[in-house]
Amino acid sequence: MNHRDIIKLRRRRSQKGFILIMVVAAVLILAIIGLGLLKISYGARLRAVRIQNVASAKLAAEAGYEKAIHWMSEQEDLLGTMAPLPGRNDRGSSAVKAISVEDGISFASSNANYAISFEDFSDSQAMYKIISRGHCGREGHWVIEALVTQAVTGWDIGRTRVPAGSHMLNEIPAFFMKDDIIEMPLHINCHGWPVDYIWPEDGDADIRLLGKTALTHRVSMGESRYRSWGRDKDKYARIIGRFKGGIFFDQPNSKISGPASRSSIEKRVQRFEHDTKSAFNFSKRTGNQPRISPVIPAVDERVNVPAVQLEFYLKSNTGMVRVTNNCTVTTLPGGKFDYVRDFDSSSHAYKPSLVYGYHYARSYNRSVTYDGPIAGSYVSQKITLPSGKVAETEKGGHIFVDGNVIVGGAVQSIGDQWQINIKLVPGFTKWYPSKLKGRLTVVATGNIWVVSPLEYDGPQFSETASDGNLVKRAPLSDNDNVLHLFSQHGTVKIIDPRLSRYLPRQSYQPIKYTDQEGAQLEYQPVAAKGFGGSYFYRILPSSMVVQAAITCGGGSWGMENLGSSSRRFDKEATLILAGAIVEPVQGAVLHGAGGYKRNYYFDERFLNGILSCNMGLQSKYIVAPGGWSDRDYQEYALLSE
Repeated sequence: MNHRDIIKLRRRRSQKGFILIMVVAAVLILAIIGLGLLKISYGARLRAVRIQNVASAKLAAEAGYEKAIHWMSEQEDLLGTMAPLPGRNDRGSSAVKAISVEDGISFASSNANYAISFEDFSDSQAMYKIISRGHCGREGHWVIEALVTQAVTGWDIGRTRVPAGSHMLNEIPAFFMKDDIIEMPLHINCHGWPVDYIWPEDGDADIRLLGKTALTHRVSMGESRYRSWGRDKDKYARIIGRFKGGIFFDQPNSKISGPASRSSIEKRVQRFEHDTKSAFNFSKRTGNQPRISPVIPAVDERVNVPAVQLEFYLKSNTGMVRVTNNCTVTTLPGGKFDYVRDFDSSSHAYKPSLVYGYHYARSYNRSVTYDGPIAGSYVSQKITLPSGKVAETEKGGHIFVDGNVIVGGAVQSIGDQWQINIKLVPGFTKWYPSKLKGRLTVVATGNIWVVSPLEYDGPQFSETASDGNLVKRAPLSDNDNVLHLFSQHGTVKIIDPRLSRYLPRQSYQPIKYTDQEGAQLEYQPVAAKGFGGSYFYRILPSSMVVQAAITCGGGSWGMENLGSSSRRFDKEATLILAGAIVEPVQGAVLHGAGGYKRNYYFDERFLNGILSCNMGLQSKYIVAPGGWSDRDYQEYALLSE
């Protein structure tokens, strides 16, 4: 083999070695790429699993939040549940200790645990915190933290039907008239009564819109939009356009009606009574406090019942309230629609409600319990948090009466202002501006009778029609005055002043009356001074203004003695309400030629917690503005640190 052959052989061997090296390198590269792809695939799978677990944890956390909201909605009195009251408090303003509630919810591969706690007050509105932690696998963790508060509705109605007898079968339809102005949100409970329907469409709801009436504000109701039977299951298809502010179905029922309503209302009243100062607590259940007069036996068709009278007025620009204890109201049989709920009867849904006829009060020195600033009744609700911090409401007035209440007195119109007649000493009276200045909640176990126009002091918006009649009068947003009238078992109604419109006569109603305790009482005129010069000719103005939040636990808001021959009003008369209404059944304000048409306006200040105590009955809780946050648990933990 010559030298040339040897070189060729070496070249061939070198090429084979290079190819082998290239093959090995290619195999290594492919192996590395394969391992990389496997790692990427595994990492992608892990990320996919983590994303799936986080998504499942997020859904679990949301389910925990929804379960917490559901639990809150089922409580008869949530604030009382979260901050149980201690023993009787005669001073008011004592701090109670808040508790927290914890629970959980489980699914096939995920779970959540949540905690509910009282957080703080916003003005006088209770705020609650919900923390819900969702878990799925080792890496799926999500946290929801929400600050929620009780929803506020302008007009809560248990049943939009008017009682006209002792049985539900005696109820009559309640209409929204085409001339009514209803500028407030509306909520209607779902109660399943078979004769309820929407006019003119059949269904389960009970809104009746007369003519082409449209509701301009939000409407919510407890029922579903759809029937479970029939071909055309959408009950609202033809009239959905009438709900200009929108309509929302399947909403939680207000506790103004339903199985838990009696207990729910009672617990709120007990909490209110507990926080009321003893000087403004007119209760038969506490021996060291002022007592209202006992019930006096019936005389003919009249039944005498005890009451406390409240008269609001301005004195040197200070909001004043005169509290007259030991009044005796002579009540008369009511008209066609004067009924309240009968909680104690198994066969009757309603029982008759006696209406205000006239009342007597003792002499000045014995009857006036308090005559001073409304601020004298102010208290703060206080709750001690587990951290030791004390949450406190804005101060507001509390007056509690275990019985009936008369709101207002004898008034007269001077220019565009109402003046109220206040007796300073026996035999001497003076006229003061008849307005409420301050924050006040009045709770009565019985009826609350509004006997004269009721307006706030401070900035107002007023609107008149082309004929000069008042159309609207409502407080502006910077008006800090507010009144809440809450009746536990009875009604809140405007009286029929013409039941006793002339100077009392001995044969009908004596000027003086001696009760069974031997105390001499005098006839007390109320309502407005009429025309013709007779001071005791009692009327109500053609534009009756009431500014207040109204809650009726037993009956309804409206007019007394409608449907009776004694009630006659001009058809142009208007009832102007600026506030809110909560009632188990709808009250009547117009019947035939008697009564008022409705101009109702929602006081939007209630959304900010201006009411002086927590007496709301809504079962719905909503997130406060800026009160929602949700994030991965690790991020949440870092932020918490």
